[in-house]
Amino acid sequence: MDETKRWFQWIAGENKGQVQKFNNIVQEDNEIYIVFKDGSRINEQLVAEINAKDLTGKFMAEVENLDNIWNFKEEWVGREEEKWEQNANGEEVCVIPFSPGRKIIKIIPPRPSYKRSASFGTPENLSAPPPPIDKIDRTNPVFILISKSKKNDHDINIDITISLPPQNLFKLIKESFDSGDEKFIEYIVEEIDIQILKDSLVSGLKDFYESPE
Repeated sequence: MDETKRWFQWIAGENKGQVQKFNNIVQEDNEIYIVFKDGSRINEQLVAEINAKDLTGKFMAEVENLDNIWNFKEEWVGREEEKWEQNANGEEVCVIPFSPGRKIIKIIPPRPSYKRSASFGTPENLSAPPPPIDKIDRTNPVFILISKSKKNDHDINIDITISLPPQNLFKLIKESFDSGDEKFIEYIVEEIDIQILKDSLVSGLKDFYESPE
């Protein structure tokens, strides 16, 4: 499949509804940008994948082709025109004042399409990354002795200090959302810096090897 025949539609901003044709991608200041045939571009983080339903924080979305795109229908909610009637004296009086209401935009997604890969290839201005640096000196006699030694399984006690939300919030989320307790823990674990775990493990290993057998 020709990856250059890819289409992207603006779903927010002044260009909402317009469709752009993919040209290439470039990297700038560690950010990846999708570039279109007309020379415009957008950060890929602001683009929803094809068939995506959640457009939160997105300004564009990939679409299958020009005939299968997002549609935007404007509707008025709570709008009411003035209503006048005659009173007992035959005078016209306003019995219902004009209410402008508010305009909402109903977003109609395109038909489900072939699921493309989110990859666009390699940015044209991206050079090959340097090979990873091995932080361990594998010629060091300490490393050689450790690598050749027999190893046994042991339990290592480690203590870590992290900032946690209050317990009552956990209870509230658990009772209010499906799988809320699991997501609560998942989000906390996701935010833990791996360096904290490494530092705690270093302390635990020192205690293990310096303690009496």
